[in-house]
Amino acid sequence: MFRYEIAAISGQRQVVAIPHKPWDLDNWQKIAGKIENRYSKRLGVLTGPISVLCHVSLLKGLKRTEEGAFIKEFLPIAGQDSEFALQTIVENVISKDSRYVERKALDVEEEYPDGSKVFFLGEYHYGRPAYVSGYTDGKTNIYLSVPIAKEPPFGRTIVNQPSLKIYFPAQVVAEYIGLSFLCLSKLTSAFFVSVEYDRVNLGLNIKFEGKQQKVLGYSRKNQNGWEYTDTVCYLLQEYKSRFPEFIYGLERNVRNDSFSGKDFYPPAVAKAKIKQIQEWLKSQEVKNLERVSLDTEEIDLEIIQQLEQAQDEYKNIPTDPERIKGVPRKALLKPQDASSRLQHQKFSLGDRVIYVQDSGKVPIASRGNVVGIHEDSLDIVFDFPFMSGSTLGGRCSSHRGMTVSLISVLNLSTPMVVTGTYLIFAVV
Repeated sequence: MFRYEIAAISGQRQVVAIPHKPWDLDNWQKIAGKIENRYSKRLGVLTGPISVLCHVSLLKGLKRTEEGAFIKEFLPIAGQDSEFALQTIVENVISKDSRYVERKALDVEEEYPDGSKVFFLGEYHYGRPAYVSGYTDGKTNIYLSVPIAKEPPFGRTIVNQPSLKIYFPAQVVAEYIGLSFLCLSKLTSAFFVSVEYDRVNLGLNIKFEGKQQKVLGYSRKNQNGWEYTDTVCYLLQEYKSRFPEFIYGLERNVRNDSFSGKDFYPPAVAKAKIKQIQEWLKSQEVKNLERVSLDTEEIDLEIIQQLEQAQDEYKNIPTDPERIKGVPRKALLKPQDASSRLQHQKFSLGDRVIYVQDSGKVPIASRGNVVGIHEDSLDIVFDFPFMSGSTLGGRCSSHRGMTVSLISVLNLSTPMVVTGTYLIFAVV
């Protein structure tokens, strides 16, 4: 009949009872019924009658405070909480997950041992690798190498230039090729035709609506619908000119849900004609093109080549050693803390980054540029080749590319964990 919440009243935490509105009562009964049914039908647990539901805020992970302690961080309750029956709640957990145990801040000397590697998060030399060299008044002193000239933001400048590939809306492509919109949609996706006892895919396979996938350099989707490059236009033109009877038959039966070879050719020659289309599609290698999520962003090969040239030009800027005294712990990033401190970063194509973890296949402190953005990873082209580096599927030079986790690099182009500096600088 009520929702009970803890609220601060007159500076004290008190339990407040909030009466349910009529529609809340109906909704409560539905939720309780679903929970009881799910536990009994799918989990083999009899909860019995449910009279109390607990709203559980989901654990997001550990968050590091500015003082160096680690505390639990939860998702906001509004709209993202989960309801559980009171009788299924475990009050005391015997075996706690060590990854999510809160811990207080360590002493500076213990947390940052003398000589340990860190990354500076100050405003002026953001992201520069450094090492600890003593302590002053409970704060850390560090040494780092500072470039004598500022590196220009070449990554975004190169990426934001006009693209070499132009995308055309599907309606424009259909009119240009002389196809109906529905026929274009079938030809650009996976399109199956039955021939005797086989089902043959005769589509170009460059868009996948159901799987929410596209093919880089060929197709993409925005709020207005699908778009295609001139490469697709050339493929469609050749498809139509080589196999006009097939295109005509498709237009004639375009609203059908299934197709067979006799919809396009006489039964006596249908198998041989379909075989010719298969051979032509195989020669175009359209089925071997890389499919990615619609949310994926990547840079074309020509742009990556320009990025590598710019990296080669600026990667050897001379540096001078510098000592910074009295650095607060919040202005330092340990490689081990990257996963807990870099979760909220945002990235754009061309962003300059530095690898900050001391594990993985990439050497620590390697710098590079973002050339691909995926759901939980980034494609990076680094300044220098390294042993485990790849070509990112032929998109960059040998041993200079790698796909890494979002929380393994620090974004230098858009500082998001920068700490204001009020420090003492001393050039050595």
